[in-house]
Amino acid sequence: MTKCYVQIAGGIGNVIQSIPFIKECGKYYDEVYGLWTRQDFTHELFTAVAPMIQHLFTKGKIYDRIIPSDGQFYSTPIEQPARGTFKMWDEPEYAKWFTAWDMPKPQVFDTSMNWLSALDTKHDVVVWAGCKPIWKSKRWPYWDELCNMYEDIAIVGLPGEGDNIPDHVIDYRGTISLQDTASLISMANFYVGNEGGTSHLAAAVGTRTYIIYGASDNVKNFPPERKGLYRIALNLPCQPCQFTPDRGFSAGDGCPDLSCLKYLTANIVKSYIDKSQESYSKI
Repeated sequence: MTKCYVQIAGGIGNVIQSIPFIKECGKYYDEVYGLWTRQDFTHELFTAVAPMIQHLFTKGKIYDRIIPSDGQFYSTPIEQPARGTFKMWDEPEYAKWFTAWDMPKPQVFDTSMNWLSALDTKHDVVVWAGCKPIWKSKRWPYWDELCNMYEDIAIVGLPGEGDNIPDHVIDYRGTISLQDTASLISMANFYVGNEGGTSHLAAAVGTRTYIIYGASDNVKNFPPERKGLYRIALNLPCQPCQFTPDRGFSAGDGCPDLSCLKYLTANIVKSYIDKSQESYSKI
């Protein structure tokens, strides 16, 4: 009887990017278990994520204890083995899992999960204006302007994610579970968000998804390709600067100019959405 343990850590995006690898482990091991042991994966985050991924593990088991010695152990976030071995991000994180651990890649990188909920509410647009507070270089500043361009629009995330949100926007921030958030996004006509965990959630549930990129490495951080998944960015010569010393995420507040976000206006984003909607409907 062979076993493996997959560490669940990082943020929501890291967890979702690891799902294809967890699923493939089931082909090579008789039993697959989860572990959440890293200090940056809080109890609150585990409580939010666990119901959506427990079905991936044998008997739904995700342990909170030291690493067992009776099976293979795969650590996360993937940055540690990838940086130590490859020095660069030349493929997406969901694929790097397989390269880092020398496991055959699947033909389809399946990030689907158990996100069903009792929430049965539909909005035309759902937006997410958040990301970790330390990553200012991910936070697009014009959510208020974009929200004013749509009538039936809702915002999700944590309290305080998004400034000056107009009064007509239906506010779910801090009031619904992660599963309810996934359900709400899945029923929307489309979703728009910063690059981060909730946007990876949107990509996983299959709704038409637009992700805004600033400093983020689009090779590392883009979800598995599918119909209706779009990256919105200015593509400046300095993008991405995520791993550039004294720029990107390593600079505290990020790039002093934040040109990649400052000059990506609400009109540009809206225009991109409108044009892609025309081609999307014809596919």
